[in-house]
Amino acid sequence: MNAQSKISADTHQIASAHIPLAEFRRAARLMAQVVPRWNVIPVLGYVRVTIGHGRVSLCATDLDIELTVNIDADVAFEGEAAVMIRAATLASFAAAARSVVKISVHAPAVEDTPSMILMDGGDMVVRQRALIPAGDFPQFSASTVKTATWTQTPDELRRMIHLCRHCISAEETRYYLNGIYLHARPDGSTLRAVATDGHRLAVVDTDTQIGAIPGQTLSAIIPKQLVDLLKQVTRPGDNAPLRVTMWERHVHIHGLDIEVSAKLIDGRYPEYSRVIPAASDAICCTISGAELTRLQRAAAGADYDAHIARLDASKGMICIGNQDGGIEMPIGIKCKDGMAPPVFGFNLRYLAEQGRVTPTFTVKGASPRDPFIIHGDDPDAMFVLMPARV
Repeated sequence: MNAQSKISADTHQIASAHIPLAEFRRAARLMAQVVPRWNVIPVLGYVRVTIGHGRVSLCATDLDIELTVNIDADVAFEGEAAVMIRAATLASFAAAARSVVKISVHAPAVEDTPSMILMDGGDMVVRQRALIPAGDFPQFSASTVKTATWTQTPDELRRMIHLCRHCISAEETRYYLNGIYLHARPDGSTLRAVATDGHRLAVVDTDTQIGAIPGQTLSAIIPKQLVDLLKQVTRPGDNAPLRVTMWERHVHIHGLDIEVSAKLIDGRYPEYSRVIPAASDAICCTISGAELTRLQRAAAGADYDAHIARLDASKGMICIGNQDGGIEMPIGIKCKDGMAPPVFGFNLRYLAEQGRVTPTFTVKGASPRDPFIIHGDDPDAMFVLMPARV
């Protein structure tokens, strides 16, 4: 039997499930986030679909991350049946379906021939053979040493990701910075998240209590791909708790309808506390993210260097460009008594990205050459930004 063989109509249904369309589309979309676009292992382009026990489970992996989405469904099957469906087929069918989706598995009358999979979208039916056995789906390589566990709400997880994501490094030579570092707060047992790219730093504290394992210390770097996936699998306002179990080399997250296992970044995170300056309000200014976005848009078509935002305390202006051309906007800058009005600068893109995370933020520093501390509305989040040469 090959891909061009004729499909026999002499089959009988062994399992079927009716799935709400919105849930099916969400699951197909999430599967597409995990399935690698380019791979040399054909099975990685497939999703394992399991029908049974009142639900349908879809599972995809790229060997670094494994995601399972569980959907409550009307299942006509007492046992459990698993089949492999191409991720591309799921995605295209989910986009075309117009009503409740029915997935059914039909066993052939002739032995040693593949089962048939039918996906019914109301007025459209997609049929394909189960050419790859479900048993060929790769098993996730899990570690055995547990380091910590905790329970966290999806909103709290989304808060951590939202406040840290823009500080994650994209430089692959320092791969250990390509994620969010999780560890216990130094003065307690609550969870802290840290991200840095060497130019800016985010430190976010939470009220989440860590269930420490005797003899183990939480020190984990969550890769950027998993960070982006978690932002999509969690729903805003969902209060169903997530159970997080941290192992030596991987993390397992289990929620109401999702289950994620992923490898951690194997590396040592730098001592980030060394770059956090002592608190100082010698120089202080409050910046609006909306105004920064306007400034960035105005500078987008400039024919001069528009990468650095220069803050001039004597003029009370934030400036882009040089004597040959530029843009200026008013800004209030306060300095300590007796201090000469400083001129200092920051990377404009860094400022604009910070403004999208914290719509209004305060920048404080000791001098134009020292790192500046940034605070937004969240009292448990602190950011550090290195100044640029002006």
